[in-house]
Amino acid sequence: MAKARLTNSRSVDANTTNAVRLLTEFDNTVVWRDVRIDDYGIDALLEFFPEQRISGRYMPLQLKGTTKHIESLKRSPEYVSCKIKSTTLEYGQQDVLPVLVVFASLYDRVAYYGILQDTFGYQEGLREWAGKGDELTVRLPSSNYACFEDKDFGTRLWGLYEEYLGQDE
Repeated sequence: MAKARLTNSRSVDANTTNAVRLLTEFDNTVVWRDVRIDDYGIDALLEFFPEQRISGRYMPLQLKGTTKHIESLKRSPEYVSCKIKSTTLEYGQQDVLPVLVVFASLYDRVAYYGILQDTFGYQEGLREWAGKGDELTVRLPSSNYACFEDKDFGTRLWGLYEEYLGQDE
């Protein structure tokens, strides 16, 4: 009897999700709420528990994965880039919550991350991109990375979340 096989993209998605979930939850600052249904929309909702306290704070997460090495951009080595669906950008426009984009390499065992709204600089920039095709490229700071073995990623995400919300004050 032949064994059922996952398609490569489904296997990459599943392995990336498992790796980033473990990385995210390691220090007990974040609980990963899985919201994926056939890969439509946001992949997870991160709930924060800084210092094991209930915060009532959430951040949607868009996860992208690859089995290849992730390289910095040649013209802008301070960034890496990945493609996201334009609908994800639309989610970023609808809410004041920051949307986290994580681009993970199963090959390198590293994840790059950034706030979707920051990848375009400001809200007006987001509106300019809306409706311009099915996918767009976002640039994530190459300095925002975590190795799969890191033990403080949840705490770093909490700091990123607080920093983003503090920009409006």
